[in-house]
Amino acid sequence: MIDPTARLLHSIEKDGQTPEMRTLILQKEIARVGYRLVRAHRTPQDAALYMADIGLEIGHAMVQLEMLALGLGLVPEDCKKIGLQTTWERYLEFWPKENNHDLPQSDTSV
Repeated sequence: MIDPTARLLHSIEKDGQTPEMRTLILQKEIARVGYRLVRAHRTPQDAALYMADIGLEIGHAMVQLEMLALGLGLVPEDCKKIGLQTTWERYLEFWPKENNHDLPQSDTSV
């Protein structure tokens, strides 16, 4: 059985989405997460069902984001790596040092 990846899906996609179209698809997936959060809040008795849907929608958004990177000629893993690194650096800059004393500090001298 084939284990699907964003690369595989991107390579076999017939209509070849433009980056602009891909961003609209991505926005729709993220909007669906927000909508499900609202529904979970408004109908607490169904919150577990909406949370399951949210996990699925987040997965769809992640795939679309990887496919967007591929369509732009980028390596999704590299994008994620630099995103994690710079988010970590922002976190360390934002929070006062006294709150970060137990956190490992990143080596940004490289």
